[in-house]
Amino acid sequence: SKFGLIDTDDKSTKNIMGMYQKAILSKVNNSELKISWKMKDNSVVELSRDEFIDLGDDVLEFSQNCYAYSWMLKEAISKCENYDILDAINILDGWPE
Repeated sequence: SKFGLIDTDDKSTKNIMGMYQKAILSKVNNSELKISWKMKDNSVVELSRDEFIDLGDDVLEFSQNCYAYSWMLKEAISKCENYDILDAINILDGWPE
């Protein structure tokens, strides 16, 4: 994100989505919200409600891009007719960053 690297493991994503929902509710209710968030490098950033919504949007987009890439790989693998073709598929490169 524009705020720095974010942990996106399952637990972190659940925490982000919970606070994301709180930030959206804060916006709907037109109330102020400041959020302290620990980044991947353990630094803490202070984010406004709208900044956290941006961060949540970034996480959602990253997650969707990971799923889309995994579906593309699954499709390519399912079409392999032999091990040589399968071995030629690089499953490590190309993932969203």
